[in-house]
Amino acid sequence: MKPQVLAWLLTLVAGTARVGVNAQTNEVISYILPAEVTQHQPVLLDLALRNQLDRPLTIELGAGEVARFEFRLQPPSGSLVVSRPTTTRRPGYSEWFESAGHHELAPGRSDSVWILLSQFLDFDSVGTYELTIRFNGEVTPIAALAPAMQLTRTTVRQIRVLPRDEDALRRYCASLVAESRSPMVTTSGRALTALAHVQDPVAVPYLLEAAEVAVGPPEVAATVEIEALVRIGGEEARRALELLARSSNPWTVRMAQEALKRIK
Repeated sequence: MKPQVLAWLLTLVAGTARVGVNAQTNEVISYILPAEVTQHQPVLLDLALRNQLDRPLTIELGAGEVARFEFRLQPPSGSLVVSRPTTTRRPGYSEWFESAGHHELAPGRSDSVWILLSQFLDFDSVGTYELTIRFNGEVTPIAALAPAMQLTRTTVRQIRVLPRDEDALRRYCASLVAESRSPMVTTSGRALTALAHVQDPVAVPYLLEAAEVAVGPPEVAATVEIEALVRIGGEEARRALELLARSSNPWTVRMAQEALKRIK
């Protein structure tokens, strides 16, 4: 065999080996963070889970989809903030709905989850934040004696918080109300949780609208929205609760009446 051909074949084999290694260390988890938000808008981190292998794999994110993560946030000014969330119930949902954070993906399949970062970290100030995401969970192919995969454990993202923009907040809330009507639990749950964490009175009419057409088990219907109205407070939120206290859903009536005793 000619030396040139042999060298070419060795290069090809080496390249194939590298592809094999890369396939084993493929980005199973991708992080999607908005480049910018306006003040009082919640910050959500979306995770895209993908299996690009030729065999099934399991992904362990931890209880509540967060227990195997560590977050480090450097605000525009001030000290670094470190958060290591433990199990956390989705706001307004019973323990029955809490995710164990265990995902099994067949070859070529994908899944998505989301984390409400605003539950653990403050994004109150205007400016640019640097977020370091550390994944301490496991990704393991489902095969006999298969070892855990080697992963990129740490990812750094930036997000910019802009000064409060009421029109932007209204558009954001309106889009969330539309998404909350999705028949897909993941989509509707994400939208309602985000809407409930818009820390601004502008969200009140949208929370009322979402509560009036709340879907799901009667024992949790409108719970997320009612608790959000209590957190926001004020006369407009109180009037919204008074309307919900006349709902046709007995659970909503009871929750709204109890909330009226707590709202400030």
